[in-house]
Formats: sequence, structure tokens, C-alpha cells
Amino acid sequence: IQAQVVRDTVSMDARVSRIKEEERDVVLVQRTPAVVNPSNPEHLLLAVGENQEIDPLSKQILNTPYLQTFNVANSHNISRQALARTNVTNINIAPSAHKLSEPQITHMQISGDGSWLATVDEWLPPRMDLEALGYSTENLQAEQRKRREVYLKFWEWSQTSQLWELVSRIDAPHTLYPENTGAGRVLDLKADASSHAFSTIGEDNTVRIWRPKVRTRDGVVVRGNDNQPLCNWTCQGTVALPKAVLEDDNLATAKRPEHGVVGFSEDGSVLAAAIAGSEDTVIHLIDPLVGTLKYSRPSSYSGDIVSMAILRQYLVILSDELRVYDIVSNELQYGVELGKAQLTLSLQQKVEMMHL
Repeated sequence: IQAQVVRDTVSMDARVSRIKEEERDVVLVQRTPAVVNPSNPEHLLLAVGENQEIDPLSKQILNTPYLQTFNVANSHNISRQALARTNVTNINIAPSAHKLSEPQITHMQISGDGSWLATVDEWLPPRMDLEALGYSTENLQAEQRKRREVYLKFWEWSQTSQLWELVSRIDAPHTLYPENTGAGRVLDLKADASSHAFSTIGEDNTVRIWRPKVRTRDGVVVRGNDNQPLCNWTCQGTVALPKAVLEDDNLATAKRPEHGVVGFSEDGSVLAAAIAGSEDTVIHLIDPLVGTLKYSRPSSYSGDIVSMAILRQYLVILSDELRVYDIVSNELQYGVELGKAQLTLSLQQKVEMMHL
């Protein structure tokens, strides 16, 4: 497995003095997006990068533009392919001697039959390239956000090449909040296990539902070499979640959503969504077939929501506690108190380090 591992000792390579690359503001153990292929449960799909060993106290941003397929039954690597723009075959050093930064795969999901893969990759220009445009740290971050690149990609499994082939690329599937311009972050991505559908939630407080559409030309279905109809992925529904009411019209004071979660029911009839950081702690239930908001349940969790899933009629919510609700009877089944350690973590650290 080529995902990052925390180094237990300081290696000789780490003692070499090098130019500092882009770093985060805090120490963060980065999550590795990974899914199991439902059509072949022995295959584990992971988003990986070039470097494996990392310093536990490092603030370096680890780029993960590759997809590794690993067989967990015999512990062998099957394949490795690029999911995002890479600099392997090009000169990957800038004139300033810094490495050219590559995109990071932030989310990855696979359809219930294993034929479609959806990925989200994100890229921010390095701060050092924007120092001439910003006079303070806040200005630099604003300039970075304006130039962010976010792509939602849909890949189809090819039996011929035994690789994932890119079918559709959606540029900026969500917009910035509150400016409503530019590429906003995709906070979560989930697959509908009962059909070919995916859902995303973005920092613009909207939930989008994506489905394939048969490609036509002059009313005639376009077919591939195997005589199968070709598809394009499009947004089939958009649901705007209620936003916090601003006391004034100053966009600078508007709070950006730091995290959001979505989750499909097993039969695809319900889509649950929530935005972290809001004081009302509301869970929204959406009809994904119609694309309308059906019900909002307040006070559903405590603290910051990290993840959410639906199992049969039960809604499982991971926050500062683990809660299980019965959606049919609309009552809490039980809750589990977690340890006190996660209370000292920031929301960003919880999102990366807590798993459901």
C-alpha cells in the first residue's frame, strides 16, 4: 500500500536541508481517500502520492494525484494511474527551486455495481507565488481561494484496458460562499448504492445530485466501439440548504462552511445532509429523485458533525458523540459518548482523523 505512513524515526533523507515547501498552519494527520470495489471486494482503491513516509510533526501538504488499486487478498499492487494533473514527465521544479505543486484527491466514491468511480481533486496555487498580490496573510488566503481549481470527475471501468477511463469532468461543481463566484470546495461526496447516482455538498450550502445522461447527436444515440451508448454526467438536481441570516450585508463577516456531510439511504429514497459549524445542528432529509427538501430535524447532534450514514431506517451520526436515530419513528435509539480526546481537536483535525 503506497499511502502515507508516519515515520517512527528520523531518516537520513529528512536531515538534508531543502527549500521549504507549502505548509499548513497546524499539524494535521491527512486522511487517505479509499474505497472497496463492490464488484470485487478484494480490490482496495486508494488516493496516493509520490512520498510515503511523513514526519508526524510535519505541516507539509501532501499531494495525492494517483489512484492505486491494491489486492488485499494476496497483498499485491494491481495498478496505478493518474487521476489528476501530474508533473511526472515534465520538469517539476520551478525557477525558484520549489517543486511544482500537484492536485490533491479529496474525495472518492464508487457506484454500487463497481462500474463508475467519482473523484474530486483540488489545487491551490502556492502562497509564495501570490505574495506580490497580497499584503497580509488574509489577503493571501483570499487570493488563493479566488484561484482555486476544483474538478469533479466521473470514470468508467474499461474491461479492455483494465483501467478507469475519464468520461466527464465538471469544473467548479460548487461555487465560493458568500461571493458565489469561482470554484468552491466540495465538502463531501457520496454514492447511491441502488443506482448510478452521486451526491455532493459544497461550501455554497447546496447539495447537488449527479446522474448519467445518454449522449445524443441530432436525436441519435451516440455509441462507442462496443456498440454501447455513451454517457455524460450532469447535475440532475440542486437543493439549497437554509443559510445563517446575516445581521448586515457585509460579505466579509459571513462565515464560510468548513465541513458538510451527505449520506444516501440503501434504497436511494432519502438523502441526508448537514453543514458543520452551525449552531442549530440541523439534519436535512432530501428526496433525491425529485430534488426537494422534505424535512429538517433540529438538535440532532452535539458539537461538530464529522460523518453520517444511513443503515436500513437508522441514521448514524458521528460528531462529539455517536448517535443513532430511527428515521421512521423520528426518535433517538441510543447514543455513545466518545473519549474526551477529540474535544481538544479542531474541526479540521476531526474531519481528517475521525472515521465512521
